[in-house]
Amino acid sequence: MSVMQRREFIGLIGSAATWPLAVQAQQRGRMPVVSVLWHGSQDREISNPFYHWLVQGFENFGLNPGVNVALDHQFADESDARYNVLAPQMAARRPDVLISIALHPTLALKKAHGDVLLVFLGALDPIALGVVDSLARRTEPITGIAAMGADLSAKRLQILSAAVPGLSRVALLVYPKATSTTDNDIKQYGEAAKMLGVSVRSYEIAEYDEVAAAFARLTEWHADGVILSQTALFALVREELAHAALAHRLPMLTFLDTFVSSGALASYGSPVRDVFLAGGALVKRILMGERAGDIPVVQPTKFELVLNMKTAHALGLTFPPQFLATVDRVIE
Repeated sequence: MSVMQRREFIGLIGSAATWPLAVQAQQRGRMPVVSVLWHGSQDREISNPFYHWLVQGFENFGLNPGVNVALDHQFADESDARYNVLAPQMAARRPDVLISIALHPTLALKKAHGDVLLVFLGALDPIALGVVDSLARRTEPITGIAAMGADLSAKRLQILSAAVPGLSRVALLVYPKATSTTDNDIKQYGEAAKMLGVSVRSYEIAEYDEVAAAFARLTEWHADGVILSQTALFALVREELAHAALAHRLPMLTFLDTFVSSGALASYGSPVRDVFLAGGALVKRILMGERAGDIPVVQPTKFELVLNMKTAHALGLTFPPQFLATVDRVIE
C-alpha cells in the first residue's frame, strides 16, 4: 500500500492524529483503560506482528501505553472456555473501551459488553455474523474495522490456477471451530473449483500443533496446491504453515501478506498492517467523546497480490508477463 493510499485509509476513520490529548477519562481524573481480547496464547500473540502494530497505532495517534492510556491485554488461547470467562470479566471491570481481535473474541465480547464501548478489528463480515446491523450507524455502542474476505474465494483460486500450470488438486485448510466461516469457504471454493475445472478438498487444523498432520493427509491425496481459509488461528502458525508447504514443494496462497514474508508463495487480501495501525484512531475518537455507534464501520478499499519470488524459484515456478502484471508487491 502506497503512502497516499495509507493516508486515504486513515482518512476514513478521521484525522485523529491532530486532536489534543484532553481525553474524557483523564478529565475524570484517571488514565483511560483499553482492554484487548486476543484469540491466541500470550506467547504467540506477542511474537506476532499484529500485537506490535496495534500498540504502534495507539502511539501514532498520541495514546502512549503507560503514559496517558492503560492497555490491558487478555489472551484466550483459542479456548471457548476462556472466552466464556474472560469476556464477562473484562466487561465487568468497565474499561473505557473494549477491543476484540478477530472473530471469536468479537462474538464473545459482543455477547458480554453491555453498554461498554466495543471496537472490533478483523471480524470478517460483521453484518453476516450478526456483530452489527448496519455499517453506517448503530444503536449499540460498537464500531470497528471489517476484514471482508469470504467473497474473494473465486479470485484466490483463480490466482493460484494462473500461477501454477496444470493445477488440478487444491487442498483447502480450514478451522473447524469457526463453523460459519468454514462452511461458507467450503461452499465458495467448491463452486469456484467447478468453474475452473479443478478439485478442492478441505483439511482441518483446529490446534497449533496440527499443521504437520494436515500436510501429511493432503499429500496422501496428491494435492498440488494449498489455499488457506481466512481464520485467525492460521495467522499464529504462519511460519509452520509456510515451512510445511515449502518442505512438501506445494505452492500456497494465503489471505495475509505476513505468510508471504514467512515463505508462502503468495497472498491476496487487504493489507492487515493498516487495519491494526488504524485501531488507535478509532479508540482516540471514542475517548474524545464520539458515540461509537455513530462511527461507521470501516471496510477495506484495497486488495493486493503479494508474491514471494524466492519461494517461486524454490518451487521451480516461472510466471508469464500477464500474471506478473497483476502482482502488486514482490518479496525477493
